[in-house]
Amino acid sequence: MLKTVKGKLTKNVVVLGVVSFLNDLSSDMVVPFLPVLFTSGLGGSTAFLGLVEGVAKSSASLLQLFAGYLSQATGKRKSLAFAGYFFSSVTKPLFFFAASPLAAFLIRVCDRAGKGFRTPPRDALLSDSTAKETIGLAFGFNRALDSAGAVLGPLIGFVLLALTSMDYKWLFLFAAVPSVFSLWALGVGVKEIPGTVSPLRVKFFSTLPSGKFLLFLVAVFLLYLGTLPELLVLLRAQELGVAAVTLPLFWVLFNLSGSFFAAPFGHAFDRIPKKVLVGGWLAYLATLAGFGALSKEFLPFMFLLFGIFDAATDGPMRAAVVRIVPPDQRASAFGWYHAVRSVAFLLAGSLIGWGWQSFGVTDTFMAAGGVTVLGLVLLLRVRI
Repeated sequence: MLKTVKGKLTKNVVVLGVVSFLNDLSSDMVVPFLPVLFTSGLGGSTAFLGLVEGVAKSSASLLQLFAGYLSQATGKRKSLAFAGYFFSSVTKPLFFFAASPLAAFLIRVCDRAGKGFRTPPRDALLSDSTAKETIGLAFGFNRALDSAGAVLGPLIGFVLLALTSMDYKWLFLFAAVPSVFSLWALGVGVKEIPGTVSPLRVKFFSTLPSGKFLLFLVAVFLLYLGTLPELLVLLRAQELGVAAVTLPLFWVLFNLSGSFFAAPFGHAFDRIPKKVLVGGWLAYLATLAGFGALSKEFLPFMFLLFGIFDAATDGPMRAAVVRIVPPDQRASAFGWYHAVRSVAFLLAGSLIGWGWQSFGVTDTFMAAGGVTVLGLVLLLRVRI
């Protein structure tokens, strides 16, 4: 197993960060325009957009379980992650040809399915490529480059649209270019670290969550059940008066904040894990209140705070899995973690979108915040 030495990152960790950077550059070049595509472009409703985001986040749940189990049972990490990245890369350009909300819906689901399949084996490979003492730093570094790509992607999209008269849908074709380079980096620069393999039948039953990991998964479900989906965050900004052409700039603020704080929060997690996680979820609650009650002038600050929440929870929550489960169960544990989170996202997207349209922003965001608080109470009971 490759290890970090005195806080330094291994080559695998660095290259996997580059892969995340390029892949998110591709994805976030177009993400700010998805609400525009679904609503203004194709005529979908707010509730439909919430359903799309929820299903897109959760469509990978079974694939995540299967990918985690398959990686655990076969010991393969790199090849499974590559397959997931490849599937997302070939589906994303299809948005350019979408002629109906249903077509765009199916493309979004397929794109996220690729993400679901790659994530458990990639996270297992990342954790196997570093020492346990610096696991938070490794995941924080990965998230930092992930967010850096998410900063550059929207900026490229904004510049292309500002300097040319092309339709925004062309960005879905341009986004394929960095995806190809991410596949090349993964194929050439990352070394496979085979996991321990045991019989498939035994491995299946050994992957079922129990003990404090099960309690952690219940907390994860409640926390993400109350989380506002990213597309609805962008829709809220548009509802408050932000022009479609400037939405990428707000997305840049979110990812710039996330990129800046991800590695420091990851490093801090190695020393004070519980405080980092609790602080991150408190930042989310403050963000949710701000998006619900404040005016357009406060949006830049709210997107920055939303990025801080993401930096303090995305990588550290994954690093917590490594601290809770034994090394020989990490691949399947990551499958369970991402699957539970995805199911929560499905319900969150659907329920928040429906509540927003039926009862308004204030009541819906208050209910979401209440569910998040319940999850936070459970998280405090988990020893990490």
